[in-house]
Amino acid sequence: IDRLNQQTQALIDRVNQDGRVVISGAHLHGRLYARLAPLQFKTHKQHVDVAVDLIADAACALLAEQVS
Repeated sequence: IDRLNQQTQALIDRVNQDGRVVISGAHLHGRLYARLAPLQFKTHKQHVDVAVDLIADAACALLAEQVS
């Protein structure tokens, strides 16, 4: 679980470094989960699309770093 939590924290940090989107973490039963909460009334579909793209890009970059 520690390794998975570290990987999740790395994903959160990578996404937040960009500055366009902020995701947080939530702990449940010892696991850390990345959490996106687009509940602000000014949030539109394009904001969510950017967030999804940033999360996917960060995940791919982290996986590539693990393989190399």
